[in-house]
Amino acid sequence: MTGHNSDSERFRAAFASHYKPVRAFVLRRTLNEQDADDQTAATFATAWRRVDGMPTNREEQRIWLFAIARKTLSNHYRSERRRRSLQERLSGLSVSVEPSALDSVLRADDMRRAAAALGLMGDADRELIVLSVWDDLSLSQISSILGVAKPVVSVRLHRAKRRLRSEFERLKESHRSGHHLPSRAAGEPAEQEST
Repeated sequence: MTGHNSDSERFRAAFASHYKPVRAFVLRRTLNEQDADDQTAATFATAWRRVDGMPTNREEQRIWLFAIARKTLSNHYRSERRRRSLQERLSGLSVSVEPSALDSVLRADDMRRAAAALGLMGDADRELIVLSVWDDLSLSQISSILGVAKPVVSVRLHRAKRRLRSEFERLKESHRSGHHLPSRAAGEPAEQEST
């Protein structure tokens, strides 16, 4: 019984310390308050089931929870894609893609272009940049979350930033010249180099 109580106390302490950062991590990916609440709850439910594997170090706990949140979101989106695909097949209607919530929030031209450039990038590049810039994680922390060696993360992040800069400049030049570049189809990734 003592083991269960100590697990309970450790989980409560981790929840109190990390709920807000984990919810912020999730919200930056969902851009929706309700989804963020739901997926944060699912993250902590998974953490409770795996509490015996929870690190004791506070910083390591945060990274461990981010990794669980990332996997939870991945599973959620995979289920959503399957559900939408089934709905499409059943209804024969195509799914319309809503504009990103970022477009309505960010007002400055450069910020809009940066968000648009990020949206044009492949999932792997986008995830690296979000983890590094928005979540302010170190290469070691990103390595732990993604389960990829730190040198590989470093190379991939460098290339992702270079591609983001290129997309941003392309959008900026398009705006200056008055041309509207065709956007990539939803889900069509930008070209990515292999490592």
